[in-house]
Amino acid sequence: MIARTWPVAAVVGENGALWYAHDPATRRMRRHAVQDLPARAALERLAQQAMAAVPGSALAADQPFRLFDVAVDFREDAGPLGLDAAERIAGIFRAGGAAAKVSSIHVNAWMGQWDKLSGLRHLFATLWQPLEGVLGQVAYLGDSPNDAPIFAEVPLSIGVANVLPFLDAMPAAPAYVTRAEAGAGFVEFTEAVLAARAATRGGTT
Repeated sequence: MIARTWPVAAVVGENGALWYAHDPATRRMRRHAVQDLPARAALERLAQQAMAAVPGSALAADQPFRLFDVAVDFREDAGPLGLDAAERIAGIFRAGGAAAKVSSIHVNAWMGQWDKLSGLRHLFATLWQPLEGVLGQVAYLGDSPNDAPIFAEVPLSIGVANVLPFLDAMPAAPAYVTRAEAGAGFVEFTEAVLAARAATRGGTT
């Protein structure tokens, strides 16, 4: 839906497991997925174990629409539970052989070796040019620990303010953190970019 109806070039989803890019001129949707058949049964068993071990957690409301990962909610519609509870959920997935990342509201788990950075690299290399060649021309905004791989790669990385509780435990932090959270943080960054562009065009610095 986002790739088809929003004014965006492409969408990367499920922690890098897939991307979609729609060309309105040709009405063609390009798709990429890292796996043919996701390991649903094993993930769902681990999710049940995790939810039993951490009362108050639940499957994410959008789980029926996920293809490759399982998301256990700990503070969107469930809980809210603390980060210690989220880490216990993630630990159960990892002990069962899955990859698991804590976001600001969910624990996402999948069977395979990929992350948001690998998905973004594949998208850029397929549609445009290698990401490494344009790092000085892109910005990345995120809000949670599963954004850390891209925070480490992209110099102009921005965390919206709800990333703050996770920073001490993250292997890589964003270069900047906005004052506002969530969508308001995105607006804050966008307004700063537009103001800088206007100043440049006006001949000021």
